[in-house]
Amino acid sequence: MKHCTKCKELKSLSEYHKATKASDGRASWCKSCANSIHRVYRKRNYSEASKRKWHLQSRYKTTPEKVSELLANQKGCCAVCSEPLTRYHVDHCHNTGQVRGLVCHKCNIRLGGWDDLIWRKAAVAYLGGEF
Repeated sequence: MKHCTKCKELKSLSEYHKATKASDGRASWCKSCANSIHRVYRKRNYSEASKRKWHLQSRYKTTPEKVSELLANQKGCCAVCSEPLTRYHVDHCHNTGQVRGLVCHKCNIRLGGWDDLIWRKAAVAYLGGEF
């Protein structure tokens, strides 16, 4: 039996997670207290907003505020086809990583290979050299 330092209740050792560094081999908080604290931590640190912020920063080196500014500058429309955006993709140069604008899914798919000059030349040749 052991007292939980969080809820102060006396519980059996099976109610505690294993902790190799603890003198008795068990954590100081019971499983229910530890799980509730971890649940709050995950909700705060892994929310949709924080995931999006991390994604924009790590992939495009930009912030949600800059993306909102881009959306406002584009008047809520795709940078290529000017259709209203309900969902958007951040268009960026694959060589430099620089963000160019926000585009709809259809335009994002169509722009996919244009950064690759070798592919673009092959695609033009395949289409018969016409535009």
